[in-house]
Amino acid sequence: DGSFTYKRGVSSSVNAGTGFFTWRIFTGSLPEGDDYVLRVRKIANKKILDYSDSTFRIVDSFAWIFPNGGETLAKGQTYTITWDVRAAGTNTVKLSLHQGSGRSFKRTIANTVPNTGSFDWTVPTSLSDASDYVVRIRNTEYISSLDYSDNFFTIAPL
Repeated sequence: DGSFTYKRGVSSSVNAGTGFFTWRIFTGSLPEGDDYVLRVRKIANKKILDYSDSTFRIVDSFAWIFPNGGETLAKGQTYTITWDVRAAGTNTVKLSLHQGSGRSFKRTIANTVPNTGSFDWTVPTSLSDASDYVVRIRNTEYISSLDYSDNFFTIAPL
């Protein structure tokens, strides 16, 4: 119907010549929802404005608990991967293992896991010994909602 409820300003001044603006939404700063729109308005003439053509969804990101960096996981042992379910915005998640500063994909840990906040994972013995692994969690419904362990952890022999 064209009526919107103002939530908050994103920026009071943006260089219009660039044609884009990077907007970082911090976890918990806006409630999840699928009815958001953006308004762009000229500062010098507030009557010149436009709204996004359609609504979009904001979902919170994930919050890692374990492994989140600094841990050593032994090959062949089972560990419980844990995350905060309150920030996920989904019923199921995908878990994967990545390596190095470029976060190169190594393997899928689990394709579709209930978003309960934990998953038991047996570290494969076939993995290379290294101290630069991270785990990625991804929302299976909104694939842009994902997170990696904050820091590297180690996979080593038992």
